[in-house]
Amino acid sequence: MTTEVRGGMSPLRASLAGRIISPDASIRTQMQEIAATLDDVVAMGPGDPDLPTPQHIIDAAKKALDEGWTHYTPPPGDIRLRRAIAAMLNETRSLNYDPANDVIVTLGAEEAIYLAMLTLLNEGDEVLTPSHRFTTYDWAVAMSGGKIVSYPTIIDGAFQLNIDEIRARVTDRTKIIVVVSPDNPTGGVATEDELSAISGLAIERNLIVISDEIYSKFLYDGRVHHSIVSLPGMQERSLLIDGFSKCYAMTGWRVGFLCGPSDYMRAIIEVKHTLSICTPAVSQAAALAALEGPQDCIDEMREIYDARRHELLGALSDMGLDFIYPAGAFYVYVDVSSTGMMAPEFCLRLLKDTGIMISPGTLFSPDEGERYMRMSMLVPSERMTDALERMEAAIKRYKAEASH
Repeated sequence: MTTEVRGGMSPLRASLAGRIISPDASIRTQMQEIAATLDDVVAMGPGDPDLPTPQHIIDAAKKALDEGWTHYTPPPGDIRLRRAIAAMLNETRSLNYDPANDVIVTLGAEEAIYLAMLTLLNEGDEVLTPSHRFTTYDWAVAMSGGKIVSYPTIIDGAFQLNIDEIRARVTDRTKIIVVVSPDNPTGGVATEDELSAISGLAIERNLIVISDEIYSKFLYDGRVHHSIVSLPGMQERSLLIDGFSKCYAMTGWRVGFLCGPSDYMRAIIEVKHTLSICTPAVSQAAALAALEGPQDCIDEMREIYDARRHELLGALSDMGLDFIYPAGAFYVYVDVSSTGMMAPEFCLRLLKDTGIMISPGTLFSPDEGERYMRMSMLVPSERMTDALERMEAAIKRYKAEASH
């Protein structure tokens, strides 16, 4: 028996909750459908590292399975992993977290984002977020009853966190400021002075800060990672989000973590339990091996990404395309307006013409992303070189068409 569909809409679709902010097929879906019809597609948009998870981490997971890491752990995570996370944060960011009470192991950093928003926001609370951002923030804020208020992160063609722009957007409804550094999608890195100014505003207006530091291990040109949470007076009013997906090429293992004041963290454990019970035990064993094992794998990855970064930036310059200079992460945010097209049209056409799949900036900024696309460095060098050659020929053609 088939359920009757009226007006082309099923009863389930007609009953879709208002919190579902984009129910129709997105441009991402359109591009995936087009890519499925093409041969030799080079994906230069996704944020999934092409490098393999280091072998010692995989070996540790295999051993853990043999030893019975196949059951639930406590909802906040295995205490051995929480101790290792706290020790790492103390060593790298001078933060003093109690592993038993201040650290929750999450199902990737995405669950940490949602967990934070779900447990902090009341209906109508405002969250200051970067104007170009990872879309999980939009979903998490919307599904938690909050409202996104964007502050600009691209000023005069460069990544900047301008305190006057941020302050101008604070209202009586503002509850949270989100800081992402190194940044996705721009690759920008916040300075210590910028973070200090934001911390002063947070203390002055009694605001919570969420510091997303998932790309903290990938900085270039001698840049140093600064955590706003380590500044005076900030640890008690901040949540730190980080994880293993990017720095250890462990996206599929789904391990992140959320750190904050013990009274808050203890209050949200049952929410974490309700969402996912716990992060898979074998993935936690792998994460523990990642922290306790050799760290030269991160240095090797960084060197590979840096070499690709130089090749990509050089090629973009040769094509006459402007970009936000990336001092961190593994993305380049490219301005395509000189081709006579905005990013959604450009990315669809480039995919059809060349087989190169790149993410339009509208996926990261509904209001300001139309002129940008996000290119990732997560493609083997030989594939990247081939893709850039294809792209260069297409760019010349598009610019010639735009000039007529």
